[in-house]
Amino acid sequence: MNYFIYDREGKKQALLQNVTSIQWKPRYCEEGKAVIYAKATTDNLKYLVEFNRIVCQERNEIMFIKSVIPKEDDETVLIISGYMDNLDDRVNINTLTVRNVESSLLKCVSDNKRGLDINVADSKGLTAKIPDSETTWLSLRKTVQKYCALVGYGYREIVKNNVLNYFEIYSRSRRDEAKFSDDLGNVLAQRYEVELSKYKNFAYVLGDDDDGKRRMVTVDMREANEPLMEMYVDARDLQRTYKDSNGNEQTYSDSEYNELLRIRGEEKLLETREGAFVFSFTLNPEDKLIILGRDYDLGDIVPVISIKYGLQVYARITGIDFVEEGNEDTKINLILQIE
Repeated sequence: MNYFIYDREGKKQALLQNVTSIQWKPRYCEEGKAVIYAKATTDNLKYLVEFNRIVCQERNEIMFIKSVIPKEDDETVLIISGYMDNLDDRVNINTLTVRNVESSLLKCVSDNKRGLDINVADSKGLTAKIPDSETTWLSLRKTVQKYCALVGYGYREIVKNNVLNYFEIYSRSRRDEAKFSDDLGNVLAQRYEVELSKYKNFAYVLGDDDDGKRRMVTVDMREANEPLMEMYVDARDLQRTYKDSNGNEQTYSDSEYNELLRIRGEEKLLETREGAFVFSFTLNPEDKLIILGRDYDLGDIVPVISIKYGLQVYARITGIDFVEEGNEDTKINLILQIE
């Protein structure tokens, strides 16, 4: 793939050259990352500096440079690293009420730019809604990730129609035709990781006082035949009363308040599930059955059949690792979260 260096004003400076390794790792609803090993040439020393950007031409993805250090055992080599969004540079200083997830998050970023070099997309009309959920004082990155994860959306900051740092919320779908299996020969070097030390599947959520007794709802996210693993969620901060847009005090009905508590329980359970069941594999570079970018891409939900691990599941592609080493062909590794 081809990579170009841009300065902090968004002006193209140079083609990225004299590199020995590129690890380019976009993610669906987390921050993507990249690490590049480059020779300390005159141009690289001039252009590969903190706050400049690197753009992958084929995927329109952007890496915001955060660190440039010489390699410990060879100062003729630079290690450049950064993230694929700059949302962590701003905090949401307002109380954000999230209803429609897409429009609420776009507004949150727009309202908290304060000079941030970002271009916020218009709404696509994505329809996922949640009962009113209030949040404040999180970084924009954490705010976006929290609500995208809750409804299965992704976010990205890309080049779109020649506009740099174009921020959008997006949603990918199930792609039944994009089937991956060691039996089909398009899956190599499989890895299945199960980490249940923090995993929970049942929550007791306790909210505000209700006639001297705290309101409680339970949230059950157990799969079939899965043992019960409980957690307690303190949601006392979710008050029964609130002020509407006119400043008038209102009270949630029992069903509305129960739904708020249920959403909070789901949020906390989802946090415990991050990284609990992860399947990853290297694509067979000779495979012509399904093509990245044509038949599937980051965020899609695809069928996976692993003879080696006895898996037959649907999994979301939450990450793609592109690894270029020297003159070798690019290795593509898919990171999948089992649905």
